[in-house]
Amino acid sequence: MFFQELKTGMQVDLAPVTVEENEMLGFSRKYDDVPLHTDPDYAAKTPFGKLLAPGMLSFLLVWAEYLKQDFFGEELLAGTSQKVEWNAPVFAGDVLTGTAELTALTERNAKNGLAQLTIRVQNQNGKQVLTGVTECIVKKHPYKFYGWECAMTPNFSGEYPAITSPQKLYDALCHIWCEYTCAPRLREIWSPENITCGQCSITAFLVQDIFGGEVYGVLRPGGNYHCYNVIGDAVFDPTSEQFGDEKLCYTDNPEQTREVHFAKTEKYERYLYLKEALGKYLEEQAR
Repeated sequence: MFFQELKTGMQVDLAPVTVEENEMLGFSRKYDDVPLHTDPDYAAKTPFGKLLAPGMLSFLLVWAEYLKQDFFGEELLAGTSQKVEWNAPVFAGDVLTGTAELTALTERNAKNGLAQLTIRVQNQNGKQVLTGVTECIVKKHPYKFYGWECAMTPNFSGEYPAITSPQKLYDALCHIWCEYTCAPRLREIWSPENITCGQCSITAFLVQDIFGGEVYGVLRPGGNYHCYNVIGDAVFDPTSEQFGDEKLCYTDNPEQTREVHFAKTEKYERYLYLKEALGKYLEEQAR
């Protein structure tokens, strides 16, 4: 599953696994050879009263069940860290069950993100015995709009805090762009398969609201300008897909102002609609 498809709170239940005594002893003698795990006479004199399963074995038994239904699949690039806390002892014969939950998602760069996975494990009596927190690098699906690799500037406005990058805004707008937000002159050719058609100016100014920078325009046949964004050294065009294989020139173009574009009432109303729809979409996603 690509990073953009993940959501915090996603959760899977893990199948029960029994701590087998022979496996416990074999693991202990090879990887954790201390008397508490390998010497029954010694363990009987401790507060535990019997052999204690190695903590890593308890975790790995449950981790193996997680891997059978992991969130990431082939999109997992690497793990970056693993933290395990042992909350209660585990013994031979215990039955461990757990849940795996995505507890944090962080933009990392243009091509991947960081996902935090928390595994909580209980024994047959419902007592939590361990918690594991893993951080993983997960691949993003590639974008098709011009300059997508550069579209990672931070949200400087504080508006729409869930929109942490222009890529994230693009992901949200793919659920919002519609025939109504399309320029009236292009509505006949707009379709869900050509979703960015006629969306350029209101999208570019929305990007500017959130991320700053300037809006520039490529002169098109008929005298209209196709708008795109420049923020520092980043040049990107969230609505370029409507042109298919045509290559636009993104240099030496005139700057565009909202005063000129929003002098058209219908365009300003579409812009306001887009902003409102974005707010509603983000509220729904947060529930």
